Amino acid sequence: MRRYFSSLTHAPQNNFTVDGDLYHHLFKVAREEVGHQIEILSRDGSATACEILSVGKKIAELRPLSYRKLPAVA
Repeated sequence: MRRYFSSLTHAPQNNFTVDGDLYHHLFKVAREEVGHQIEILSRDGSATACEILSVGKKIAELRPLSYRKLPAVA
């Protein structure tokens, strides 16, 4: 499962959408597709495993599968 850094300030609890730079990187650079599972790392130090539900021209919908808090870096 690939990891991607995002500008999210907290881990999403419900389905959410991505657009802009993260969308571009996920679907134009890394070539992720519907059904793939990825991990989104947010600014609060959490990691959320997600499944890609749908991909539009400039926006995509993801479903959170699991959440974990990452250990602090010393």
